[in-house]
Amino acid sequence: KHRSRESSDDDDDDSTDRKRRSRKHKRKKRHNRDRSHSRSRSRSRSPDHKRRHKHESQRKSSSHKSQSSDSQNQQHLNWLIPNIRVRLISKKIPAYYLQKGVVQDVTRTSQSSPKAVLLMDNGQVIDKVPERYLETALPRTGGKVIVLEGKHYWKKGRLLERSRDGYGVIQFTEDLEVVNISLDSIAEWCLNDDE
Repeated sequence: KHRSRESSDDDDDDSTDRKRRSRKHKRKKRHNRDRSHSRSRSRSRSPDHKRRHKHESQRKSSSHKSQSSDSQNQQHLNWLIPNIRVRLISKKIPAYYLQKGVVQDVTRTSQSSPKAVLLMDNGQVIDKVPERYLETALPRTGGKVIVLEGKHYWKKGRLLERSRDGYGVIQFTEDLEVVNISLDSIAEWCLNDDE
């Protein structure tokens, strides 16, 4: 009898423990469900709230800088400028796919990427070509180039040689400095320096 009473006491303890754990689990589940529901309703409670907030504060602090540095950063982001030779690499304009042309004008709006007016090598003019449809074209060795990004941004020079590893040797016209620059960072310059 004594043993059965002990075992029944243990059973009671086990059952109350189970009930207690079950209630606790249900509460936790309900709490998590409510929390996730409130997250979906409120943007400020999203899982990456801290990350988004951090980037917003960086944007705000950078907006306090001068307008000239902001426009300079914008220029570095968009490489498209007038008087460079480009190749059309989008199949969305199939008649001119992989053909070269010279950028005559660039229109920039705050909502979209820059768009170019191109004078194609066959004499046709194409208007409103997005920057993403284009890539820079390179001149032959000895041809004029302009640097579109990096430390030597907008410097002009001559392409002395190309290497197989994607770099080119350029001599700048201003100071005759010779540098090694990625071929992705340069384009053929189509404007005479005399003009």
